[in-house]
Amino acid sequence: MKFNEIMKNEETILLRKKDIFNNLKKNEYYNTKKVWKIEK
Repeated sequence: MKFNEIMKNEETILLRKKDIFNNLKKNEYYNTKKVWKIEK
């Protein structure tokens, strides 16, 4: 029981980190696109 809970928590933490990372990448992508549009 305890072990499973810990594993679940680890999973959610990893997923959250992944989400944050993906969001950062997405934001970076959109920002660079915007910059490109402004420069052109």
